[in-house]
Amino acid sequence: MSFLSLLFSEGERGEAEKKPKDKEKPTPHFFSLSFSLIKTSLPQISIAPPQTLRQIGETGVLILDVPPGTPAAAAGIRGTSRDERGQMVLGDIITSLDGKEVKSQRDLFGALDERRPGDKVRVGVTRGGKKGVEVDVVLGGREIGRDE
Repeated sequence: MSFLSLLFSEGERGEAEKKPKDKEKPTPHFFSLSFSLIKTSLPQISIAPPQTLRQIGETGVLILDVPPGTPAAAAGIRGTSRDERGQMVLGDIITSLDGKEVKSQRDLFGALDERRPGDKVRVGVTRGGKKGVEVDVVLGGREIGRDE
């Protein structure tokens, strides 16, 4: 299983507790993140900030962009765009994943944490104001870190 470890270093033990004298420089504090290679089913889409949907009284996760060649694009997930008059056309709003309600990004990422790349999921979306549209998506994967 992959992991994320946070290491905190204060120089020699006890130095951080000393109060610096007038002419001495304080001991620097360093921290580093060390993580192994993580392959996860993070969505390969761009999503809008949560306040975007709150402003229009909707819940779920608004899709901003779906890059070509991704599993989401292959499944027909639609991103936000502009029409021929320049008016904004909202993309799909994810409202469920395998029948489990998605009201926020936290819900979406929590549901995805239980999945692996290659898993097939049924994504419920609101599309063009029509609720209950369902799309089958095979989850892609991303490498999000590597130990050096």
